[in-house]
Amino acid sequence: MNGFQFVVPTEIRFGRGSVNGVAQGMDAWGVERWMIVTDETLVSLGIVEKVLAGVEANRYTIYPKVRPNPETGNIRDGVAALKAAGCTGVLAIGGGSAMDTAKAIAYMANQAGEIEEYLDGRGTKKRVLNGEILPVLAVSTTAGTGSEVSLYAVITNEKTRIKDSLSEGGIYPKVAWIDPDLMDGLPAHITAFTGMDALGHALEAILSTIENPMAEVYAIEAMKRIFTNLPKAVQKDREAREEMAFSAMLAGAAMSHCGAALPHGLGCPLSGHLDLPHGLTVGILQIPMLRISKPVIEEKVARINRELKIEGTDPVEALIEAIEKLEETIGFPAKLEATIEEATLAAMVEDAMIHGCTGLNPKALSKEEVTAIYRAL
Repeated sequence: MNGFQFVVPTEIRFGRGSVNGVAQGMDAWGVERWMIVTDETLVSLGIVEKVLAGVEANRYTIYPKVRPNPETGNIRDGVAALKAAGCTGVLAIGGGSAMDTAKAIAYMANQAGEIEEYLDGRGTKKRVLNGEILPVLAVSTTAGTGSEVSLYAVITNEKTRIKDSLSEGGIYPKVAWIDPDLMDGLPAHITAFTGMDALGHALEAILSTIENPMAEVYAIEAMKRIFTNLPKAVQKDREAREEMAFSAMLAGAAMSHCGAALPHGLGCPLSGHLDLPHGLTVGILQIPMLRISKPVIEEKVARINRELKIEGTDPVEALIEAIEKLEETIGFPAKLEATIEEATLAAMVEDAMIHGCTGLNPKALSKEEVTAIYRAL
């Protein structure tokens, strides 16, 4: 077995009713005023009020401007709002977009220059961190991204439409509250999209070229629970909601250590240019990853199938059939309903070829192969 490192610095507080401890948890960080990063829907549904019960009103400012696929301009706006309100800590309430936004605001609050200079896609030209990252706390309201236990903040460059990331150990949330009570009302399609995102994190963590035996344990366990519980969670089964919340956390931790592969490498340009839900793009690209990578993943997939009790003489085809059955059961679309114009397609291919996750796919991809995958969606 190869050597490995595995760290989950986030303190995880899991279970129904766990958000009742948020007020006390906020007190532990010496922050006089928090910025609450969330969206208007969660405010209108009373979820933000529920999470902040027991927190004095003068202790926080609500910033309800999170949008799907957050952009660099959203982060600039958030940093300005944070400074104007005198906040020195950030609490995210929501799904992956809220957490990405919160992490990026906390990252940029004390940095010189623009956020674009710190994005991972700049490679060796990425600007060195030169200021303290503010503490981040997280409250999950979906079971998908696992962002509550990851060191990534995924942000779209508003000018280039490239979906990029900030990655830094300092943006791991200090504490994450994962309370399935907050997820019970999720619509079926959001449950399906976020659940397929979690499945992608687990599957890609195993198939990525980065090997980590501990991460694989997390990922396999997540996959077992997702295949069993996602169909029931879509039907609003309460116990299945709990299992999906747990699975998303496991998968997020695994991905933090192994990165991702084709579904994220091609999915980020797809959602960045077409403004599609992240979970939709990651979910719809899992089978293309398996098909194109088949010659080099059979051994790993056979290991996955043994653990998940998926039978078939051809391990990759058996796993594809299992995913297709899962997608059909949860009402996940087999094809995109979006039209991709030629200029957009060309830009997406260029972005996909330089995306870090594309480089971690078990089979190297050519421009022609990436183009063909996009056309087939």
